[in-house]
Amino acid sequence: MNNNDYRKIQEMQRINTIKEKNNCLVCELVITEEFKEPPISVVHGNGGKIEMAMMIKCLEDLAENLKSNFPETKNIIPILKHTGGLKEAYKEIVSEQISKMF
Repeated sequence: MNNNDYRKIQEMQRINTIKEKNNCLVCELVITEEFKEPPISVVHGNGGKIEMAMMIKCLEDLAENLKSNFPETKNIIPILKHTGGLKEAYKEIVSEQISKMF
């Protein structure tokens, strides 16, 4: 087990401890590689308007952070938004990447 794995385990344990000791509003998002399953998200737990507003703000901050840390996604996001489905978008994106290689 390397340091990165250890840090991931610590962070998961920290999150689980917070969830166990507090009433929480939780958002989970799962995206499988190559869209083998459709993306799924769920929000559950306890929270009111203020907690929901905080979750929205945190998700917006996270999205901006991801965009700045992964600039290569800039051209992919519009394809995902305008294609008929995620599997079709994935195929289109992979095809573009392959054609750029040759």
